[in-house]
Amino acid sequence: MRSPMRQAASVALLAVLVLAGCASIPTSGGVNAGQVATGEDTVEVDVVASGPVAGSSPEQVVRGFVDAAASPRNNYQTARLFLTPDFAEEWTPDAGATVDRIASRQYVELDENSWRIQAEPVAGLAENGEYDDTVSASRVTLDYELTQVAGEWRISRAPQGVLVDDAIFDIAFAQYPLYFYDPTGTYLVPDVRWFARRESTQTSIVRELLRGPAEWLAPGVASAIPDGLRLDPGAVPVESRIAEIALTGDVTDDLRTLQLMELQFQESLGTVRGIEDVRLRINGADDEIPDLALSVPVLNPRVDPRTVVFRDGEFGYLSTSAQQVTRIDGVSAAVEELEPRDAAVGPDGETVAVLAASGAWVVRAGEDPERVDDRAGLVTPAIDGYGIVWTATDRRADRIAWHAPDGSQGIVSTPWPEASGIAALSVSRDGTRLLVLIQSDEGTQLEVASIARAAELDLPDALGGRLPLTAVDGTARDVAWLGPSTVASITTAPDGDTVVITQDVGGTSTTRIGPDDGLEIVGGNTVREARILTGEGDLVQQSGVAWQVRSTGIDFVASQQG
Repeated sequence: MRSPMRQAASVALLAVLVLAGCASIPTSGGVNAGQVATGEDTVEVDVVASGPVAGSSPEQVVRGFVDAAASPRNNYQTARLFLTPDFAEEWTPDAGATVDRIASRQYVELDENSWRIQAEPVAGLAENGEYDDTVSASRVTLDYELTQVAGEWRISRAPQGVLVDDAIFDIAFAQYPLYFYDPTGTYLVPDVRWFARRESTQTSIVRELLRGPAEWLAPGVASAIPDGLRLDPGAVPVESRIAEIALTGDVTDDLRTLQLMELQFQESLGTVRGIEDVRLRINGADDEIPDLALSVPVLNPRVDPRTVVFRDGEFGYLSTSAQQVTRIDGVSAAVEELEPRDAAVGPDGETVAVLAASGAWVVRAGEDPERVDDRAGLVTPAIDGYGIVWTATDRRADRIAWHAPDGSQGIVSTPWPEASGIAALSVSRDGTRLLVLIQSDEGTQLEVASIARAAELDLPDALGGRLPLTAVDGTARDVAWLGPSTVASITTAPDGDTVVITQDVGGTSTTRIGPDDGLEIVGGNTVREARILTGEGDLVQQSGVAWQVRSTGIDFVASQQG
């Protein structure tokens, strides 16, 4: 979890070093964060570490190795200096990472040449770059064995992967979105991974694209990259800001599929420093693939920047001056007649899912309202880009119902049946992921699951893998998508504070105190456009470090799909 307090502690802990001109890299001292001028290198920020000092004790060697392993430059060259020659070749730093807090780290001597580190994890990083901040905080033990080489102690055995302090994790590592497609090929869907900041980051990204999406996400997305395709040679060089990707294996000759495959690589490498384009070489062929010109998949679906509200009996868009409500043609009148308690707006404002005292309804432009669910305890329904309405109750969490525009309907089982109820739900704008806020005896839990859809019908078939996000004590209120991979939730803490959590799906989270009595949250097109409705009817938005009232007298705000 990333909080303002943790960020401040990180700044206080690290000595920032700018390397420029004739500045030299220190050969002694602790670990420092520094800007590194590397020309076309992909490294922007680095952790500068020191190698072993002659006459170091076994403990000093172990401590020095752990510190140096936070610097991935030159394939962890400095850290390997603490290892015996044989083990330096065996050690695999990319096997994963345990993220802990250095203040709680303990070094224990087992015997003259054996040491143990006891650490309290705050997060874990898998070999494929998946980040997990829901790991148990129970202590883990990491054992190290040492031997003497030319009279100096060196490590001959250690755990694979690295141990890294939480305060410098996001300096040594960075998050990168790997892109796949929704089943229709309409949207690019981000799969956030974390890789060490090093010269070969682009190679790590390409390898993981070839392996496919994260297990939890896989049921809801597709890849244009065929199974069995290999990177040969096993690295991705960058020349003149172009990543050269040489692949071997069976590949279709369908032009659009090749274009979609190239687009996956382009967008996935788009955030790597020093890369502006990619060049594919498949089975030795160097033919240029023309860019997509028609039906280009959408990278970041956008919504109307105006907030949809219900105020003084009117349902519609709140004007930029926050003084007027502009009713939506074809749907506002029908929504208002239902005496709504809450709502969600579908694509282009032509469909609205409505929560009323009489149940959940769907209002479609030009059609009579249709009641789709009359169960007790219904929460605000969600709607996806296909116009499908999703309904759930706060009394059970093991099933969610859906209702399609063609009249078909069904129920999907959820991967969190142990929870007592669902407090809020929302579908991502690309239609591939369902976000829920669960209420349990322990508090609230934010979860996301992939949506598997029936082939060619766009109808929900099942909920796929489960990705637990942040948990917090209190009463669950609402959730929202703030972007393609960013979500938010609001919870009322036991002391009455409104807790606002913003999190990247597959990344870190930020917790802050929101406005008093926050009840609902809706997203816009950037994280800063998130708006919260309070119990007093005030619509507030963050301005700097404070919350600013933008409008008053609002009964509810509605989420939007586009």
